[in-house]
Amino acid sequence: MILSLEIKNYILIDHLKIDFHEQFNIVTGETGAGKSMVFSALELCLGKRLSAKIAKYADKKTVIELEIGIKEHSLKDFFVQEDLDYDDVLTVRREILPSGKSRTFINDSPCKLSQLNLLTKQLVDLHKQFDNLEIQDLDFHRLVLDTFAENDVLIKKYASHFERYKTYKVDLEEAERLSLLGKEETDYLSFRFNELSNVGLSPGEKEKMESDSKLWDSAEDLKFSMTKVLSLLDAEDSVVTKLREAVLLIKPFSDLKTVSPIFERLFGQLSEVEDLNREIDSFSESIEYDQEKLIELRERLSLIYTLEKKYGVSSVEELILKKEDIESKLASYTNNDGKIEELKKHVKEEETALNVLAKKLTNKRKKTIPSLEKAVAEHLSSLGFKNAVFKISLSPIKDFNSYGLDNVEFLFSANADRSVQALRKVASGGEISRLMLCIKSVVADKLVLGSLIFDEIDSGISGDAALRTANMLSDLSKHHQVICITHSPQVASRSDRHFSVVKKIVKGQTNSDIVVLEDKDRIIELATMLSGSPPSKSAIKNAEELIYT
Repeated sequence: MILSLEIKNYILIDHLKIDFHEQFNIVTGETGAGKSMVFSALELCLGKRLSAKIAKYADKKTVIELEIGIKEHSLKDFFVQEDLDYDDVLTVRREILPSGKSRTFINDSPCKLSQLNLLTKQLVDLHKQFDNLEIQDLDFHRLVLDTFAENDVLIKKYASHFERYKTYKVDLEEAERLSLLGKEETDYLSFRFNELSNVGLSPGEKEKMESDSKLWDSAEDLKFSMTKVLSLLDAEDSVVTKLREAVLLIKPFSDLKTVSPIFERLFGQLSEVEDLNREIDSFSESIEYDQEKLIELRERLSLIYTLEKKYGVSSVEELILKKEDIESKLASYTNNDGKIEELKKHVKEEETALNVLAKKLTNKRKKTIPSLEKAVAEHLSSLGFKNAVFKISLSPIKDFNSYGLDNVEFLFSANADRSVQALRKVASGGEISRLMLCIKSVVADKLVLGSLIFDEIDSGISGDAALRTANMLSDLSKHHQVICITHSPQVASRSDRHFSVVKKIVKGQTNSDIVVLEDKDRIIELATMLSGSPPSKSAIKNAEELIYT
């Protein structure tokens, strides 16, 4: 529901704010007073692109801000997907700078115009003569028919099967594509798999071999050095011998408090050097030099380096992952025939279920069409279209879509002596607007709609037809917020809140403003619409009758 619209520095408007009623809102005013400006400002907040210069004062910023209550519209997922902040009251703001650059905000977050369009089209239905695209959309035609037929549960069940059907179809096409790759691809992958498998790669082996290679390259020199170190540590006059003698000399006095720390340190040093001596001895004994083993090691390292370069990797671990990936692809080829048969089975099962459900949908639609045609025709007749013909075409389509196997299209003729044709070919702007009013009135209590905005939907009608249009709009507003710009006193008389756009000249400057009319002012406005200004007594009486009867 639209809560408010605030406009600053826009064409003839200095500053105005409109707080809308939740049901039936009417905007009236003399020709040229600025009703179209209010409407166009509203369009900008719904995502329309800027055209000409719109600032009243060229050196000031133009700001248009729209507030919409969206709590009941389940749009939190949209805000998450679009990375926007959510609030139960949506604030849309368009700013046009003196430079001509514009900025768009959703809840104070900068956004793209495309995001704004996606969002607001879920919240507001805007009906403007010669610019009414929704009624020409075949998806809307199908939605109206299914809503009237109460097909919601059946469509949800159908849609569930249709999603599975699409998934199986995609998987089947992929499996068949892999199958067509043939033996050549399998042979190539098998060769690569065998090449990597036969090497018998182990994680970490390259690093160990590189370390061993360096060790073996200097084995003789290293063994000599280690032997020399051992002789220094454990010879007759070595460090170890001298430490042992020192420990034996001090040991008798080790229980003395002042000597004990020295003894412990000396004994610790002896233990550490003896342990190091044993470790060096063990390492020296393990050093061996085998020319044949060194050659084998270097050959394997060379093979690993070659494979790494060939497969574009830098480690044995990555080569192992390559092998596992190739193995997985080979398994997919090997198991593909069985997979194809399984997927064909699933596709067939879903096709059977979809055919059953699509047939039920078709039958319900066929049964519903006459009553929907009759209901719309009755509404059209009440609006003055005495000879208009409204029909619904239901034709089969070849492949399943999201809603069955039917194509739904509305057909129309303003005159009974002419054959019905597609709406987009025969209906005028005024006819389309009133036809849309009839259609939405028929399904108003069943169809989830946003706020409905009508721009002079009553153009060209008067008297009883205008009164019936007014009543229809009023009834529609019981289910959905309605905002209507009108020249019709009959339509204006049914409003829950009546706004009047007025033009004033202050200090030589023309300015458009908007006021809420109540009680006597509202009667005078309607009377003026009936007879002109100043209104006659009979017009005032007529206005009172329109409002209070």
